[in-house]
Amino acid sequence: MKKLLSLLLALTMVSMLLAACAGGANPPPAEQASASAQPVGGTRQAGDGGDGEIVLSLYHRYATENQTAFMSKIIALFEEQNPGVKVEVSTSGRDEYRDKLKVVLGSNNIPDVFFSYAYENANEIIREGKCLDITGYYEADDEWKGYYIDGVLDGYTYEDALYGAPYRVSISVILYNKEIYSDLGLSVPSTMDELLSNCKAIQAAGIQPFTFANSEQWPAPQWIGAFNQKLVAPEVMAADYSLKGDFSDPGYLKAFDVWSQLLAYASPDANSKTYSISEEEFASGSVAMMWGESVSVGDINLLNPDCSFGCFAVPAIVGGAGDNTGIQGGPEGFVVSSGTAHPEEAAKLVKFLSSPEVGKLMMADLQWFNGCADVVNASAEGLTPIEEAYTFLNNSTGLLPFMDTAMNSSVASVYIASMQSYVDGGITAEGVMEAVRTEAEFCAAE
Repeated sequence: MKKLLSLLLALTMVSMLLAACAGGANPPPAEQASASAQPVGGTRQAGDGGDGEIVLSLYHRYATENQTAFMSKIIALFEEQNPGVKVEVSTSGRDEYRDKLKVVLGSNNIPDVFFSYAYENANEIIREGKCLDITGYYEADDEWKGYYIDGVLDGYTYEDALYGAPYRVSISVILYNKEIYSDLGLSVPSTMDELLSNCKAIQAAGIQPFTFANSEQWPAPQWIGAFNQKLVAPEVMAADYSLKGDFSDPGYLKAFDVWSQLLAYASPDANSKTYSISEEEFASGSVAMMWGESVSVGDINLLNPDCSFGCFAVPAIVGGAGDNTGIQGGPEGFVVSSGTAHPEEAAKLVKFLSSPEVGKLMMADLQWFNGCADVVNASAEGLTPIEEAYTFLNNSTGLLPFMDTAMNSSVASVYIASMQSYVDGGITAEGVMEAVRTEAEFCAAE
């Protein structure tokens, strides 16, 4: 009897293993019930969709209900404009997308078009040979070449070749409560000293100047990243971020000094608060300012349509050796799989997703903007907060990438984790930079 049970158990385990192997790479599940349940999949051959229909697979990370509804809307528009092409969409939420994409890219079932963060995040995938060079399609299309604000394609350009285009662009902005500013007679600051002076006046009035939440870790590097850009010479920072430098510039420590002055006016226990809580605090009117991204504007309006607020660009740091005229931000967009069977149609989908047509719909439906020029009349008065943010990008001298997308991912991970410890007082600024230098040296030697 024991031998029979052992044999049955062994056969059961073998059958389970065979079933797992036959299943291949499972598609990432959608974050929301509203997200498409279509498989991630690769390209079907023409004709599989019926009547010679081309079926493209699209995988992205915009999984909330309003985001998936918008994607469905524009995909329907693309299909209407491109008869004979069908797009099957699958989605994973933001927090799990990076890890699930790694699994998908390691399989033989890579989507034709998929979402990728920009700059070094995209470069790592490009170097692995997973992305198609779409330069030829772009250069041959005069309409496409006229779409974008200067610099927004840099995040998907590697060794002078184009691999993708931005679906949306988000920039660092400081949101401020207009009623509080008006009641206290404050003006929008243009320098960091003016911002600190405003913070002092707001605190003296018994109001919390800043809300700050960092449990997800990504908000902190937006502060330090912006200060690095203003305090460290661009060529020095570029060398350091690409592992060709040594992170020894004194501007990196000065960035922490500026940050520490602002943290004195920020809400406590930041590492235990989520970014959504920070948005709720600002929308309630209980705090004067919030360091955020332009994509937060829509969230604030949803939370409290009556909240009277505006936004301003991160103020200049007088005397800094860096770039005080560019604006920190980053494109989020789509690339084409190097293994697609339909490169022309896939490139056409990337073009459409990053077009002025989609940008205008996006501004209206989601209060986001993409990288296209002249989506908003920058000279108009009475701009909404999202339109204000767009003009900062449109009028800037360049888009300066978010720190965590601009540098080696391993170094960025150490930098970001150390920043979280810094917020709690667990490490000094010098300790952070020493950890960063150690990791950078290790990665450069690999």
